[in-house]
Amino acid sequence: MFIPTTFLVAVSGVAAYTGTPYDFTPDNAAQPLEAGIPLSTNWTALQNVQGNSFWSSSFVTATNDRQYLILSHYLTVANFSGLWRGSILDIGNPSEYVTHSEAVTDAPFITSPNGRFDVEYSNFTYQALTDDSISVLQTTSITEGYTYNITHTTSSETLLNWGGNPWQWGNGPTTQWSSPHNRVEGTFSLNGGETLKIDPERSFTWYDRQIVNSTIVGLWTWFELHFPQDDIYASIWSIELPDNVTERFATIKTPYGTHLTPCTLIEDEESRWTSEKTGKSYYSNWVLDFPSGDSLSVRQPALGQEMHLVSATINRTEIEAFVVVDQATLLGQELSGGWGLVEIAADET
Repeated sequence: MFIPTTFLVAVSGVAAYTGTPYDFTPDNAAQPLEAGIPLSTNWTALQNVQGNSFWSSSFVTATNDRQYLILSHYLTVANFSGLWRGSILDIGNPSEYVTHSEAVTDAPFITSPNGRFDVEYSNFTYQALTDDSISVLQTTSITEGYTYNITHTTSSETLLNWGGNPWQWGNGPTTQWSSPHNRVEGTFSLNGGETLKIDPERSFTWYDRQIVNSTIVGLWTWFELHFPQDDIYASIWSIELPDNVTERFATIKTPYGTHLTPCTLIEDEESRWTSEKTGKSYYSNWVLDFPSGDSLSVRQPALGQEMHLVSATINRTEIEAFVVVDQATLLGQELSGGWGLVEIAADET
């Protein structure tokens, strides 16, 4: 059963941010599915287990030479209820943004009769095209405001968040694996415009699999950051749990290996804004500090990009927004040209 939800079009009050096109070149790893360390599970096992989050962010250059951020997400929660949602942002003109969220109360088969990962609803799919359930994935969606048909091929070395170790979230552990720079191809459209084709040489998909073995609690800010000039990318968490418990840590992938480190998050009070749509308030400027003395200054250039769902079975509101890195020092090295995505689950005002 589908539960109809509100279709959203958000128009930013911030001027479009332009400049040199971003480097969205995909990786071409020789053994992209090899973790390189002993693990108790693998990508195929994670794909074929019922539950939690199957998520992708595609940073694409279209054949019209414009760049876009396309999100696709399927989430299951308790009692097999959940949601699917997506969004498309024109990065150079953020007034061109559309998003849709829809609650579901019947669980699809996570695996098809042939054993592959397979999620299918009438207006949304996420499916494996190979028997290992991960090498090639396709996601599609058709809504009033956008369409996409995207196929991403695993071509990037696995990023094991917190080294593949579970961390506490709520009453149980969570595990997160990411495949950051996968080759992507396909088509999409937004706001009733022409169907655009993705240029696979100038586009990539970050695919993310997260398993949470309890009800999600607390608030969080999560950063997906890319520094293509230095072949560095990072997954950075700041989680606010009940009883003033915080978890803040970063997983940083470099050409020389993966670095795990705690961090602190400083939110710029002057950047705080409140959504007219939901009444929730968010920050749009942050500084991330690390024990080594390194730091990152991150900014959301265009406000908005809020994904909102209220239903009888699930309520979810988060920012899923494009960000830029204004200043970066990591592992003692000054970096340039950073950008990525922030996900925020914040307080209501």
